Amino acid sequence: FPLLSYLTLTCRLALAFKGLSFKVEWLELSEIEPKMKEIGADPTSTREDGSPLYTLPVIHDHSTGRIISDSMQIAFYLDDTYPELPKLFPRSVRAPIVMFDAFFFPTVFRVGRGADLINHEAFKKLAPASIEYIRRTQGDEYMARVAKLSDPQNPQRDVLLEALRVGFRKVSNILSANTDSDGFFYGNSLSFADFIIVAHLLWMKASLGEESIEWKDFEKWDHGRWAKLLESTEKYQVLGG
Repeated sequence: FPLLSYLTLTCRLALAFKGLSFKVEWLELSEIEPKMKEIGADPTSTREDGSPLYTLPVIHDHSTGRIISDSMQIAFYLDDTYPELPKLFPRSVRAPIVMFDAFFFPTVFRVGRGADLINHEAFKKLAPASIEYIRRTQGDEYMARVAKLSDPQNPQRDVLLEALRVGFRKVSNILSANTDSDGFFYGNSLSFADFIIVAHLLWMKASLGEESIEWKDFEKWDHGRWAKLLESTEKYQVLGG
């Protein structure tokens, strides 16, 4: 499952950028909460009923003994603990990236429910135990809505793709405000903000399939900006382990 999770991908990109070696432990969705309780990881939020919610990624830094939950908190920790390594937050300025993180997913994937299309394709690659977990936690209505996207002739697929296109265009327009830029959030400096985008791109690529019509079309969006971003960060895209 982590291969298809943009949050865990963000964490692995950050670790690779810092030049830190790491090992990935793979979990099914239903295994996350028991494992996090076992290792003493903090929950990242609460459910509607007030019970703690445990999510990935979580890292266990054996050099310090620390266990850190949540991708943004992990990024903070990595810069604080290893300040001599490349910085995820240039000049130690964090607020702009925190704001961008809060903006990116709702703008690109939630508006128009573009995430439904990506989730549908991702579900095809999940083990039965994780699919059943999603059904149990998200409900039959959600599963039915996503399942309808299996039909390649379903016009809703085009609607969702267009919603994604509009969302990515909004982000592209913002990044285009940078002049003399390599296309990164901070112009010529790679940062955690770029890895937030790259992680989502890798999630889409893995879910849709590299040879799919949708992905090949996506690579052309916004004058190839996103394909160029993937190419320029390729050496940090350590997906296995």
